[in-house]
Amino acid sequence: MSAEIIRLLVRTAETWNAGDAEGYAGLFTDDVALAIVGGGSSVNGAADPSRRSVITLTALRTPEGWRFASFQNTRVSAP
Repeated sequence: MSAEIIRLLVRTAETWNAGDAEGYAGLFTDDVALAIVGGGSSVNGAADPSRRSVITLTALRTPEGWRFASFQNTRVSAP
């Protein structure tokens, strides 16, 4: 993890613990969006229930438009 990210995490904890709502809010940006999508995939055109998953994507607004910055695919299993 980069030193810059560690400093951001430390600052997040510091402002939260100090009750500094304005400082805490200043650590966030409107240029990021989180999308959580549930569903599945198919194999050879047929739905495969064993491939159900939850996908989480982080999108970042760039000068060229929205781009994904991260992708996480988590398989969902039966309880």
